[in-house]
Amino acid sequence: MGKKILRGLKPNLNFLRFAGGVILLFILFRCAFFFRYVLYAEENEAYLILKGFALGLRFDLSITATVWGLFFILDQIPKKWQGKRFYLFWNSISYSLVPISILLCFADYFFYEHGGKRIGFEATAFLNKDLFSILGWFWQENPTTFSLSFGILSFVSFLLLVHFFRTVSSRFKNEKKEINPKLEFRELLKITVVRMVFAILLVLILIRGGFQSSPLRAGSAIISTNTHLNNLVLNPVFTALTDLKSTSLPASEKMEIFQALAIVKEVIQYPGAEFLPSSYPLLRRTIPEKNPSFRSLAKAEKPNVVLILLESWSNKFISAKNPIAIDGKIVAPFFQKRLLNGVYFPRFFATGGRTTNGMLAMITGIPDKPGLTAVRTTGAMTKVSALGSLFNQSGYQTLFLTGGDLSFDNLSEILPQWGYKTILGEKEIGSLGNYQRGGGGYDDETIYKELHENLLKTEKGKPLFATVLTLTTHYPYKVPRKEFEIFSETIPDADYLNAYHYADFAIESFLQKAQSSPYFNKTIFVFVGDHTHHRDLNYYEDRNIPFLIYSPKLIAPEIREDIASQLDVLPTLISFLPEPVEFSAMGKDILHNKSKSAYFAYGSGYGWIEDNVFLFRSVDGKLEFPLTVEPPLEKSPLCEKFKKVCEPYSIKAKSYLNLGTELINRNLIYPGDNQK
Repeated sequence: MGKKILRGLKPNLNFLRFAGGVILLFILFRCAFFFRYVLYAEENEAYLILKGFALGLRFDLSITATVWGLFFILDQIPKKWQGKRFYLFWNSISYSLVPISILLCFADYFFYEHGGKRIGFEATAFLNKDLFSILGWFWQENPTTFSLSFGILSFVSFLLLVHFFRTVSSRFKNEKKEINPKLEFRELLKITVVRMVFAILLVLILIRGGFQSSPLRAGSAIISTNTHLNNLVLNPVFTALTDLKSTSLPASEKMEIFQALAIVKEVIQYPGAEFLPSSYPLLRRTIPEKNPSFRSLAKAEKPNVVLILLESWSNKFISAKNPIAIDGKIVAPFFQKRLLNGVYFPRFFATGGRTTNGMLAMITGIPDKPGLTAVRTTGAMTKVSALGSLFNQSGYQTLFLTGGDLSFDNLSEILPQWGYKTILGEKEIGSLGNYQRGGGGYDDETIYKELHENLLKTEKGKPLFATVLTLTTHYPYKVPRKEFEIFSETIPDADYLNAYHYADFAIESFLQKAQSSPYFNKTIFVFVGDHTHHRDLNYYEDRNIPFLIYSPKLIAPEIREDIASQLDVLPTLISFLPEPVEFSAMGKDILHNKSKSAYFAYGSGYGWIEDNVFLFRSVDGKLEFPLTVEPPLEKSPLCEKFKKVCEPYSIKAKSYLNLGTELINRNLIYPGDNQK
């Protein structure tokens, strides 16, 4: 009997071959990543590269067990107990997950260059209706690589299909060879139980990455100071699933909401607004008479307010002191001059890393969650005091204008909830018949022309609050005319720098036209980056974006060294309204008040910036990096030496993380109209 059981325990090699093929594909993608992003990076050492590949194999094994482990366990059940339909069902799912994983690997290969990180929650954009827009961008940038990638995906999918049909058709025929039919039921049951126990234990060990005390995490990939080498270790399917499952906070990062609320209130309070007694913890009302601009605003006609979201504008290429030149050419010469006539914040930071993160922070005053954006969850339905709604209440026309597709990230559904009455995107602008479409949508000149036309129409009617989202500096960075390709292809980031240079020209062309128009002297323009372009930026540059309030007639120029963030945009903009406004936001009016801190959350990390401390924490609570704000950018010697000195920054970051997440989840940001 013992010999019979041992013969019955003979492993099923078909599934192991299948899993080996999947791991081989992951290794090949890691090799492609190495040759594209790591090989020529500085500080590469042979033993670290080998260590990166070896540790990377652990991530590959872990994600293979995570995705296909259940199917491996099911494969231990005798086929005659499964039935053909059930066997076909789970095998179909198992095989179909392979091309999806390959698609994520290709997406990650393209994404890393522009995102500066392995793909995470961004994967949702590749697995829904936005896929075709993104594929169009990739095709425009590099048709050859795109075609090769598509060919490989198609070829592997074909091989999988052939393998699937061969496997399924042969398995039931060969069942007699796999398990001796003479085995009694009890013996077969014993064999199955032993197989199942072994398979479950193996899968669990592989998922956690081995026998170490803590399961495998993204932080386990840190093997050097070379960011590219650290990213080599990671598996894109692993990072995507890690981000997507981080919908709740671990116990180590949680804190009592009343404590978080008290800390946040202390940070965001300012004389121009007062908290109201309400079941909505952040509900406030502005006090215009305490606003230094109140007298001039109350006497004058309400100003037009234009919020211009500069797609992927990194502050790295702008300086309030000396214009930034690359290869002898100034990247943004016009913006450099204009900022001297406005209120400019050189130490202004993005709250997130994508357009949706920035829009949520600036338009609603509430930070997005790490990982999957709230816009892609039920959090999108949370009632907020959005800028469009607040300006509507104050008698303004409201306009949202962009040259891109409004269906991307569900903007067409969300913007009306945020109070925008007129919404113009790629489709609406195209229907006007006045403009020619560029790469990926309508370029910045077109958008500013349409903005100019809308501002002219306000002269005989209500004032206008407009939000403009530019497009040309979005990947794949295509300029409309050759004259703007001033940076040689040999220069790193040449495509992005050319798009940046063109975007600067488009702003200047618009402002010159605006200056000769009657609306200029009663319009406040606010220019702010939605996020950085991420590519080849250090931790400081990757958060630092431009913020300029420009209205020479209404606001005196000033260079402000305050530390502030996108969360401060909403309170600052509503300070231009001469009547009291009720709102809920996790920021403050920074035009009329000093600010000294900024919060951010993106991907699997979040943090706090204050004084000379740039604190980064992982959402799982396992990693904390106290860095510096002032050069040299390095680990904070103060925090390293005196850990308690930096503890308040960690507590503030946790407070924002907990309060923002809880208010979104419980829909306690702002009351509906019938609840006021």
